[in-house]
Amino acid sequence: MKNKLKPNNYFYLLITLIALFAVPQLMAGHDNVSYGDRYAGNIIDIDIVNNYGRQFKQYPVNSNQYNIERAYLEAKDGQAYGIKVRNKSNQRIGLVIAVDGRNIISGKKSHLKSKERMYILNPYQRSTYKGWRSSRNKVNEFYFTDVPDSYADRTFGDRSAMGVIAVAVFKEKNGQWYRENEPRYDEYSGRKRSKSKSGESGGAAPQSKGAYEADAEPGTGYGDDRYSPTRRVHFDAQKKPAMQHFIKYEWKASLCEMGIARCSRYNKNRNRFWPYQRNGQYAPPPPGNRYKHYGIGIFK
Repeated sequence: MKNKLKPNNYFYLLITLIALFAVPQLMAGHDNVSYGDRYAGNIIDIDIVNNYGRQFKQYPVNSNQYNIERAYLEAKDGQAYGIKVRNKSNQRIGLVIAVDGRNIISGKKSHLKSKERMYILNPYQRSTYKGWRSSRNKVNEFYFTDVPDSYADRTFGDRSAMGVIAVAVFKEKNGQWYRENEPRYDEYSGRKRSKSKSGESGGAAPQSKGAYEADAEPGTGYGDDRYSPTRRVHFDAQKKPAMQHFIKYEWKASLCEMGIARCSRYNKNRNRFWPYQRNGQYAPPPPGNRYKHYGIGIFK
């Protein structure tokens, strides 16, 4: 004789089935959270800000790589700026930051490697990096300018990565807390001081030299000095970066010509027989397709 399930048995069977399917899903969700730490949005936030903390407009680009983020930025001629970074993780991270291809601490040509000089952010800390480090207690501020007036071109004749702000994020090997007198930098916020008079101690970015000339592309200059004290800390970085950010800054007119920024349809400076072709790019798409820039998705 077959045993019939009572109503109470149906209820317990249903609860058991829910538990069997729900637990793996919860576990999978937990795995996704830990795996997501490798992605940009879960490690740091980056904004380019002026002296009042207002953000310069960015246009994110789909890089099709999980550990690389790219964006265009609208530069404002002559305006000082800072690179604002927030550590969203529960561990210390190291930041190798390069502007126009030069490490902002040493001034040396950067390849975004773990052996380069870097800034350290503690868990959930934020800091704004406002200039080229000229000594342990001073930086000379970043400002948008033309290429011949840029620090990279005037000092080194280097245009190999002009107009790009790059940040490589490195995790720590052992996750140990800092020790004093070791070769990494932990920066405190500072206040503005008078203009720099002379170059300072070794290991800092050398001062720029040369005359100003007009140029169509933007670069970053070596501006007024700012009080910005640091201390050396120990940080044993992993060999490869967990994340890389690249921000290509352009004048508004260039972003309009490339179809990236939303601009007036009428542009008296645009030549209908000479499409925009900087750095080997092709003619920009029509306004209706401005966010499908030749296979590279550009999002609002």
